[in-house]
Formats: sequence, C-alpha cells, structure tokens
Amino acid sequence: MTGGSGSCRLRHPSVLAPPQPLARRSLRALGALAPASPAAQLALLAVACLLATGCVKRTLVIRSEPPGARVFLNDQRAGTTPYTKEFLWYGWYRVTLIKDGYDRLDDRALIKAPPHQWIPLDFIAELLPVKFEDTHELSYELVASQPIPEPAPPADLEAPHAESR
Repeated sequence: MTGGSGSCRLRHPSVLAPPQPLARRSLRALGALAPASPAAQLALLAVACLLATGCVKRTLVIRSEPPGARVFLNDQRAGTTPYTKEFLWYGWYRVTLIKDGYDRLDDRALIKAPPHQWIPLDFIAELLPVKFEDTHELSYELVASQPIPEPAPPADLEAPHAESR
C-alpha cells in the first residue's frame, strides 16, 4: 500500500488484465500440456487411436424355406424367418422352427468363434480401430406335414356280424 489516501496499488499487473475468452484460455492450457518431444507426441497419438477403437459385430441369421416360420432360440420366442439378431456369446444354440402345415424342426447349432475372437486375441481385436463383422447363417428347409388319414373300420369285422343274423 502506498500513501495515506487509502487507495491500494496491486503489485501484479496480470490481475488487472481484462478476462480472456474461455476458448483462448483453454487453448493455452492445452499448449502447456502438449508433449514437446516427437516420441511423446507419437505415444499420445497412439493412445488417441486406441481410444477410438473399433468393435466386433456378431450377427446370427436364420432362414427357412418357406419363410414365415416362428423362431425359438433356446426355448425363447425370437421372431419369424428370415430372422436376424446381433448376439454376444458363441456356443450352442437350440433352434426350433414352427409353421402351420409343416413338421416342427428342432436343431442344435454350434456358433463357432473366428480366430480373432479367441482368447487373448479377442481383447486385441476389440482395441484395434477396425470394425470386425462376424455373420453366421443357418438355413433350414421345412417338410410339409402329411395329413393323418381318418381311420376306417376293418372290412372283415363287418362281414361276420352280417352272417350271424
């Protein structure tokens, strides 16, 4: 403080500077945090690429001839054929197709993982900035039901009754 007039004089002129827009302050802060060496910049770029990772899209497609059959996957109603679903787990699936006028079709289908989904390669595939698509298609042909014939009484049983009268 100076003089007896009661006024204060600040020793830091930066405090009196007008406020800067937020964008300018943020850019300066980022510039101060940016790595100076090319190796550090390359490492930062690699980390940024890993953060923008790809993904694996797993799709199961079930078709039937004729189409329009009800689809049950692992005993749960799923939809009608042609049926498409994204799935998470490889392994055995219980598939049931039902359509009026056709025999019921029951199957156990093994959905195998491709090599890029084997442990530990699956972790690397999830981190790569590449999108993998894995589509498994199951196709079935339904068999038309044979109508059950009406039972007819045997002809030889009626003849002896007629003679006895």
